[in-house]
Amino acid sequence: MSGIALLFPGQGSQYKGMGVKTYKYDSHTKQIMEEASDILGYDMYTLCSTGEMEQLSRTSYTQPALLTMSMIAFQTYMHQVGIEPILSAGHSLGEYSALVASGALSFQEGLRLVQQRGQFMENTAKDGTGSMIAIRGIDLDELERLCIQHSTPEQPIVIACYNSRLQHVVAGHSQALERLNRSLEQQQVQMNLLSVSGPFHTILMEQAADRLATFLHTQTFQQSRWPIISNVTAQPYTSDVHIRQGLIDQMTCAVKWQQSLLYMVAEGVHTTIEIGPRNILTRLSEDIVPTTHGYAFDKHQDRQRLITDYSLDGWLKECLAQSISLPNCNWNEEEYELGVIQPIQRLKQMLSEVSLSNTNDLHAADIREKAASCLSEILRTKKGEKPSQQDVLIHQLVGGLA
Repeated sequence: MSGIALLFPGQGSQYKGMGVKTYKYDSHTKQIMEEASDILGYDMYTLCSTGEMEQLSRTSYTQPALLTMSMIAFQTYMHQVGIEPILSAGHSLGEYSALVASGALSFQEGLRLVQQRGQFMENTAKDGTGSMIAIRGIDLDELERLCIQHSTPEQPIVIACYNSRLQHVVAGHSQALERLNRSLEQQQVQMNLLSVSGPFHTILMEQAADRLATFLHTQTFQQSRWPIISNVTAQPYTSDVHIRQGLIDQMTCAVKWQQSLLYMVAEGVHTTIEIGPRNILTRLSEDIVPTTHGYAFDKHQDRQRLITDYSLDGWLKECLAQSISLPNCNWNEEEYELGVIQPIQRLKQMLSEVSLSNTNDLHAADIREKAASCLSEILRTKKGEKPSQQDVLIHQLVGGLA
């Protein structure tokens, strides 16, 4: 198993100029942006590149833009690195990006859902009575006590995001947040007002949740290629019914991000790759589990380091070495020619093509899949293991090489 988890960011990660560097020379970026523009009815490239930041920060525009940018990053990742994760998660809106990347939703379906979601949230929060504040440097129990102390039925405040050991997000009614602020200022706690348009993940978003529920009940979810962790339960989704309810509950319930990452680590994740703008989730991962290795794909240095650390060239060389060193117990010359010699030749050809190609010209996911198929064919032909043991060994070899 690869031990890799893909993480998809939510609101607050957007910035003016997203996608500009790759739009003119990368066909995938241009294609995805143009598809988004056709679906949404406005120019996604203009919104992200030269549009007003005020518009990009509006929830109804932010959410489709971030999903689009995350899918561009995901396609680039699959072309340049190409290792499927063992688990995936997205922070709030990012959960939709995780579902699209895994195949549970199409890009078109995901865009339409987040467009509606953003509009419902924006309309519910348009009176401006609520907001969100990121807080660092206070004990969680103390923060929860203060939220209860300064909250009323008419002016609620709650912890909306359990982001890490060091950071939590509080959301709710503006007046209650002001009372909380005064208490926290006396303790010299670090606070940051978030660039969002409402008190998300609180009961104040119940109207938006009800509207989204009506919209989601018409949506079908496909089987995902890998497990997706729910923000609400910090556990993998188990069915389309579970996904639908999780996305509805997410509107009014806290994001359990710290708990989600701890679950992933317990399941064998040792490396996280943030697929989308900025590196907010990578920094949070460092807070939660310092031993995990994190890459932010939006950062050029991280992306180059990732491509080097998970070198496709090196992986193919190791596939060849394993193919040759695996013990042979099959002396049928015809079977050996078809099931060992020819797959090894295909591996050598792939290695030659990769060595001569530019990274941007590759589709690493396809190459890894073909190489794994060759390795599987060689192992089964050599018959060095019993059939039941072959499946286990193939899984171990391919996972270890990843």
